[in-house]
Amino acid sequence: MPDLEEQFPAAESNLEHSKITIHIGKVGASELTEVQNVPVIFSPEGYIGLHARTIGRVAAGQPGSSIIWIKPPISQAESQSAPNKLEFVNGSVVLDRGKLTVDIDGVDSGITGIEFKLFDHLAQNAGRVVSKEEIINEFWNGHVHERTPYVHILHIRKKLGDYAWIIRTRYNRGFILDDTPLEPPRDEPQP
Repeated sequence: MPDLEEQFPAAESNLEHSKITIHIGKVGASELTEVQNVPVIFSPEGYIGLHARTIGRVAAGQPGSSIIWIKPPISQAESQSAPNKLEFVNGSVVLDRGKLTVDIDGVDSGITGIEFKLFDHLAQNAGRVVSKEEIINEFWNGHVHERTPYVHILHIRKKLGDYAWIIRTRYNRGFILDDTPLEPPRDEPQP
């Protein structure tokens, strides 16, 4: 078994904090208890962390040996109702819901879990302005600093590289994913 300190970084500066809904109960149980707004952290490696105090608090009062069930970021129902892959900029940017990746010119961008979910949300709403408030409520249940969406958008744009322009900021309104070129390339003659 690998050393836990190697798998889970001690410093939380590179970890993303969020709140999720979890379900707790025994394997094969007919009913699970739903617990909302459980604080978790996501590591860049894809691990979901729950603090030991949180686990104790959530499991308190549960009979016997219980298991905490965490719903994946994209449910089977959601992935079946939406296309598995979305392509932008003539296939140069590919969002793959099956692999939970965003490829840039065929190379994995290294996008993190929360960044993937945010980019996917923008992609599902392509062409529509998604407000900062909508993002905060959708991903953090309204409990996060108001600048957090901007930081995550900045990280996504960095990973998109030459295609960062597809996520546009609408002043005082939010963000829009639009892969329509802003202007013709400079090396082509203007009509």
